[in-house]
Amino acid sequence: MEALIKDLIPRIFSLLIGGIMGILSFFAPNTYLSETAFAGRAWFDKAPSENAAVKLGVLPTERQLLQAENDVYAFFHFGMNTYTDTELGTGKEDPALFNPTALDTDQWVKTVADAGFTGAIITAKHHDGFCLWPSAYTEHSVKNSGYNGDVVGEFAASCRKYGIKFGVYLSPFDENAENFGQGDAYNDYYVAQLTELLTNYGEVFEVWWDGFITDEYKGKQTYDWNRWIATVRQYQPDASTAIGPPEPDVAWVGNESGSSGGNVSSVRYRNNKWIWARSECDTSIHNGWFYHENESPLSLKRLKEIYYDSVAQNCGLLLNIPPSPAGGIDARDIQRIAEFGDFVRSVTAHPLTPTSITVRGKDADRARAIPQVITDDSTAVPFADDEYIVDIQLDSVQKIEHMVIREDVKNTGERIEHYTLYALYGGKYVQVGEGRAASNKGILKLPTKIFPIKSDRYRLVIDQAKAAPSLKFLGFYG
Repeated sequence: MEALIKDLIPRIFSLLIGGIMGILSFFAPNTYLSETAFAGRAWFDKAPSENAAVKLGVLPTERQLLQAENDVYAFFHFGMNTYTDTELGTGKEDPALFNPTALDTDQWVKTVADAGFTGAIITAKHHDGFCLWPSAYTEHSVKNSGYNGDVVGEFAASCRKYGIKFGVYLSPFDENAENFGQGDAYNDYYVAQLTELLTNYGEVFEVWWDGFITDEYKGKQTYDWNRWIATVRQYQPDASTAIGPPEPDVAWVGNESGSSGGNVSSVRYRNNKWIWARSECDTSIHNGWFYHENESPLSLKRLKEIYYDSVAQNCGLLLNIPPSPAGGIDARDIQRIAEFGDFVRSVTAHPLTPTSITVRGKDADRARAIPQVITDDSTAVPFADDEYIVDIQLDSVQKIEHMVIREDVKNTGERIEHYTLYALYGGKYVQVGEGRAASNKGILKLPTKIFPIKSDRYRLVIDQAKAAPSLKFLGFYG
């Protein structure tokens, strides 16, 4: 009897779920598709977006491909504001206020390295103009502070020690520089400081420029972006330029909450033309960018939400962790970053290996196998003009929690504009997830708690694209 009950329970549960799904399908019939529902349909039945033909010719540079390898990387806001307990300084602060008594950049970098971060950017100079390196061009720096050292130098050395890419933030706006607002004089000054950072600290992976300026100074200084970018190209040709320039390598997502906000495409209209620039989502683990004793780190739940709204949406995530006045990372932040790192690793910790993967159009008899797209992301699989369905067969009934999809952006750019994943359940293909631009990387999270679907057959439909896609990678994870 006990064995019979054990056998009946899953059967009854399956019938209940099937009945609930049937009720839901009455209210949302498009969620369920029969085995033959795709007959006669093509990926281009859903019109591509406006300017699709023009966007097809936009490709990333090698430099941008290198930068796109970074999913999650760190921001360290540390400077005069750390000691005045503010977010925005004045440029008139006494340099002696800056006095970390236990500076430990190894701790900063090890914290993020242990969590799987791949890069780290330091605020070498914020808007107040105070420099974390002993610049030869200003007295407003660490050389006249309570800490007579080179914070940037120590940070760069820590990055090399722990295998983390080193980046710099150098604020274009400078409240301390007397020549700010004097045109070429300030641009000369800025290039001189930029050159110091690019030539004295080893390889740089990203130069971060923001657009902040106070109302008092708006319109008084024109930045020579062409010259600044040329300086980066001269000394650090592989470094990406971020946010500020008219045509950046990396684009600001448009908010400071870590949300893609729908800006999932890497192709955008800037400076009167279409350019390639993947979005970067920047946000802080605290409410503020600089350390404030009364602030606690974001919850792990919130960090997960940020991840799914940034990295999973083809964006980079630049997460700020502010060091304390003593010069270390708060223990609460270290714990939260470790938890976040564990979560990020869990997303792809359990890969599933399909027994077969085929791609086809409306004619099921013309399906062709594409096993390499799963196992080798160096080999792209171009689709024919009439192909839009990918069928995935697993060796047993399993629950997929995440799907990772990547296009061959290097050679064919960004083509997919919308895709939907279905699972075969009860003789019907049930929609279990959908996404927008796949581009360099899209991560689809499937429902795992409320009515999770288990199946041994899944179907990916490319239902909107600029042209026939070319997949570089397709991975499934339980």
